[in-house]
Amino acid sequence: MFLGEMQPERDHNLVSELSYPVTYRARQGRDARSGGYLEFSMKVKPGPLVLQASYWGGERARDFDIFVDNVKIASQHLDNDQPGKFFDVEYPLPAALTRGKQSVRVKFVPRDRSTAGPIFGVRLYTAKPGATA
Repeated sequence: MFLGEMQPERDHNLVSELSYPVTYRARQGRDARSGGYLEFSMKVKPGPLVLQASYWGGERARDFDIFVDNVKIASQHLDNDQPGKFFDVEYPLPAALTRGKQSVRVKFVPRDRSTAGPIFGVRLYTAKPGATA
């Protein structure tokens, strides 16, 4: 899922409040400001899955929560983690969140007086054997 690009956002039924497209180093992304959120659908496959999100490494003081079908799967703090480059964070999903489903809703929610992201891409992939959530 490429955030900040019109067609992929439509394809994934993106809804948001206080959320804005951004461009860094020729990559499109999207953030959500305090009091807002961004949420979209993603197709799932059977088996253990990992949600991966891409961030810009120079962001500071960004605190937000990530939900899948209204269940919090992670809290993320960005604070100059990898200056000057993009980086990915993996979030293993509990099998119960996707079992028997064809799709899920992924939601990024900033904490009070903070910003979620910007997020430059999100994908779901099958976890490697032995990985646990």
